[in-house]
Amino acid sequence: MAYTRPRPAAQHRDSTMRADPRLAPRFAGEWRAMMQQPQGHAAPIAPTRDYLAQVERNWERFIADQPVEDAAIRPVVLQSWRRSRALGVDPFRAGALPVATPDHMRHLRVRNELFLEALLGRIPQLWHELDRRRCAIAAADADGVLLTIDGNRDYVAHLSQDFSAPGFGWDERNSGTNAIGTALALGRGVQIHAHEHFCQADKRLTCMAQIVRDPHDRRVLGVIDLTSDDAGSADAMRDLLRRIIGEVGDDISASVTAELARVRDAYAAAQRGGEGLVAFDRYGRVVAFQGVGRGGPDLAAGRSLDGFDAECVRGRFLPEYGGGEADQWLRGADVEWFRDGSGGLIHFARPPAIRPVRAPVELAPSLAAVATASPSLTPLLQRAQLYARRRMPILLLGETGNGKDVTARAIHAATTGRDAPFIAVNCAALPRDLAASELFGHAEGAFTGARRGGARGKFEEADGGTIFLDEIGDMPLELQPYLLRVLEDRIVCRLGESRERPVALQVIAATNRSLAADRDAGRFRADLWFRLAGGTIELPSLRHRLADLAPLIDALLDQILLPGEARPALEPGLIAALAAHDWPGNLRELRNVLEGLVAMSPDGVLALADLPDGLVPRGTAGGGQLGRIERDAIIAALERSNGDVPQAARELGISRATIYRRLRKYRQ
Repeated sequence: MAYTRPRPAAQHRDSTMRADPRLAPRFAGEWRAMMQQPQGHAAPIAPTRDYLAQVERNWERFIADQPVEDAAIRPVVLQSWRRSRALGVDPFRAGALPVATPDHMRHLRVRNELFLEALLGRIPQLWHELDRRRCAIAAADADGVLLTIDGNRDYVAHLSQDFSAPGFGWDERNSGTNAIGTALALGRGVQIHAHEHFCQADKRLTCMAQIVRDPHDRRVLGVIDLTSDDAGSADAMRDLLRRIIGEVGDDISASVTAELARVRDAYAAAQRGGEGLVAFDRYGRVVAFQGVGRGGPDLAAGRSLDGFDAECVRGRFLPEYGGGEADQWLRGADVEWFRDGSGGLIHFARPPAIRPVRAPVELAPSLAAVATASPSLTPLLQRAQLYARRRMPILLLGETGNGKDVTARAIHAATTGRDAPFIAVNCAALPRDLAASELFGHAEGAFTGARRGGARGKFEEADGGTIFLDEIGDMPLELQPYLLRVLEDRIVCRLGESRERPVALQVIAATNRSLAADRDAGRFRADLWFRLAGGTIELPSLRHRLADLAPLIDALLDQILLPGEARPALEPGLIAALAAHDWPGNLRELRNVLEGLVAMSPDGVLALADLPDGLVPRGTAGGGQLGRIERDAIIAALERSNGDVPQAARELGISRATIYRRLRKYRQ
């Protein structure tokens, strides 16, 4: 289904009912009547066998359109049944319906970032209790779309068979009477036991849900739900949900308060003269403004800027406007996005900024050594050094084997020092069941087999130094919120305990995947991508920096040669032959080739004849084949340099005179 902007929660029920083509005409008046009646109450009950048997018997009569015993059913449940029937919900459906594509889910995760972060940050402390009670905790947005589900692993897998998974709709329109949908319909918390569910597939569940609201304007952010098969655990679940709601609410309130304070501080610092200025929060709501006159928008504190939402702010892009007079105010403005996604400023009539001349960055010795081996990387290394000095997270992108690990170690040595810890973690190799404890540590008794006295995780081991998260794109999705918290707050909580442990470290991540594509597909959290993307360094593949081939060979030979081993000479034309290769394995492949050549050169000369088959095809006269390789390499180098012979000569490691001689030969 195509993505559409969700309706405001206050309009959700009425607009849904009018637009739903499945609305049965015979029940069309029933919905409107229900909206005019008292909504009943959602007081806790003891789900006894007798009560549930009465509910089951009356449900069978209800779906057969026969009279029911109103007094035998809680009013809140009976009213929800009537809404479900008016909506045309199939009581015998197999499970929830998918309502969000992966692209839609990406939008929803960005839009509900504060809510999700607050809940996901609490889940590690709940794992033991959820696992012990065979219970699941779920969160849905203000339209009832499931955003996340966690808890007892087997039970969550069992629920997924009924499509209790992110992207499925649990509003009453899609799933009838259930804790999430009914809580949204009522605007308050509710519990739904077993046979009280409208759909037969859900009647084994005991569910309770509570609304989470924005502390700024009290709009519905979403719903938190606890689900279990054990009706007898309702009291314990209720206490647990009450605690979770309180903690999540406190976290959201603290985040919103801090973000608004940052927005107001930035607004105050940016005020000057009569310049037009608008400050807005992460949802595009106006926080403060001055000097926006005729032709501008109708501004008021708390009112949303037309077209802005959380995705615009986090993605740092402007919404599309229709081009009318009211839209032109923004086209001539300068939008300043806050890096943490908490909002931004819109400046009007600002004079053109004069960009100061940037002083050259002197590289630290470890980075200078990398630049000597690969001069074309110098600007990237200078940028990496500036990022690292501010302890910004750094994201290294590039193909496998192109030196991301070497670069990470050079950044570490340049900023935190060679004696500080450097902890390398291959995220793709982390055991999924132990990943959380490996990274963040665990308390004693946190899980079966936990180390006595607890254990530090990789982040604590890297305190005072650098943690290198290789293959970050393979980090399990459920762990990514905790990494985000470390990046934002520099705090680690061990699995099974609530104590916050501060850590001072440099975080360097690396991947050969497209994290932007993974983000769009829902495989990588958008908020984590935005946090890492500010310090992105994309290392080019070897075939795109063949001008560095000669110094790279020198640097690699320094690593390959044994102590006291004489440095070999290179046979003329060897670099040209190497430059003709595509190097899919990048520096790793080049090193392997050089090691083979060194092993085959007892006479101290790296020879063309010793190149492996993959680089020099065999089966023809060696000289003729090598001549064609040399010719192709020279022509390719000239094309890359736009005919600049000196540049092509430097790239190939041969003299200009040699290139001119070869060109004259090729013309013959």
